[in-house]
Amino acid sequence: MKKPSVHDVLSKLITTRLMGQKDESVNKTTCVLMYQDIFSSIEELCTTSGVKISNEAMNYLSQMYYDSVLVNGKHELDPNIFTQRASLDNLPTTEIAMLAMFMNGTPFAAEFIAKIKSRN
Repeated sequence: MKKPSVHDVLSKLITTRLMGQKDESVNKTTCVLMYQDIFSSIEELCTTSGVKISNEAMNYLSQMYYDSVLVNGKHELDPNIFTQRASLDNLPTTEIAMLAMFMNGTPFAAEFIAKIKSRN
């Protein structure tokens, strides 16, 4: 049997946590709570697996997952909840490579790979 990927595990954790808000109206407060649930899921996975990534990397991944959430399959969450967005420019290439490996086989990986290539 194939081991689940990091993305598979994260998706399950995030989906489980976000189900707690499924009956809530989508407003700024709910969106912030959803972001916190996504960040907490990533933090939990990293902590329990012993993977050390920076806060910037956790925020970047969290923002990627947050931006991909669709309510009822069609409505995006409020993109304006962030006062500042995390940036790959603030991460070392080695950490970006690790994130690319984590997200291998997902649409998220392409962004990490493009950044690595642009630095070479």
